[in-house]
Amino acid sequence: MSSDGVRTRRDVTNGDRGRFREHEQPSSTNVPATGGGSAFLRPPQPLEAGGNVKVWLQRFEDYAQDAGIPRESWSSVAMSLFSDGLYEMVRNNGLNRQCTFQQLSAFLETRFCRPESAVERYLAFQRRKQCATETACEFGEAIRSLGRQAGIVADEVLRDQYITGLASYKAVESLLCQPPETFDQAVEHARRVEEAEALLQTMVIGRNSSDRTIQLNRDIGNVPTAPTRQTANSSKRQNCWACNRPGHVRRQCPTIQADISSGHKENQSSRTSPAINPLN
Repeated sequence: MSSDGVRTRRDVTNGDRGRFREHEQPSSTNVPATGGGSAFLRPPQPLEAGGNVKVWLQRFEDYAQDAGIPRESWSSVAMSLFSDGLYEMVRNNGLNRQCTFQQLSAFLETRFCRPESAVERYLAFQRRKQCATETACEFGEAIRSLGRQAGIVADEVLRDQYITGLASYKAVESLLCQPPETFDQAVEHARRVEEAEALLQTMVIGRNSSDRTIQLNRDIGNVPTAPTRQTANSSKRQNCWACNRPGHVRRQCPTIQADISSGHKENQSSRTSPAINPLN
């Protein structure tokens, strides 16, 4: 509180701050009037001198109609959405908030929109191809819209252009083998082919993953294991070097043992026999 008894902004309480916020909020009169239940609507982005004037005017008309803005106020609201350079240009050409929206639109279209010729619209229709991220139904709507702008009403022309502009080779091949009668039938057939291709791709991916799992299991089964150490019992399965019989080694061979025993007996007999004197 100041020395003269007047409360300053630092002396306010929480309740006072809330009242200050209410007074500091912008007045609703500065916002374009909207209809009931349309508070969520937002106007188009500010229009620049190099922007797409035709699209911006269409978006503004949709916004003004949905928001319930009186038609006599359309020019005032539209000019409030102009950039500084565009606003200055409009004012320098004698237009202001009191002009009608038709006058304002005509000036903008004459100044910034070059009218397309019938040839350009037909070329845009003829050159249209399906994008990589575009479905068959979305491409059909684009062909229908371009055909309407080019003044094409023949259903067979729309159908033929749609078929030749499809990105799927399978869809084009099936449509050429059995040509549909109408444009809508061509779009429906291309949609079914597109769904079938997507399903087939999913099945192929699943089968490839299964095949890789099987091959991995086979590779794991073919890995050689480490050789086991030779145990003492493995010597029993070897053949004897002396008699070539299994179940024993050479030093345990009964044949050698028998030969050794017979040799000892012969030596003993020779020692016990009397010596013969050759002189006798």
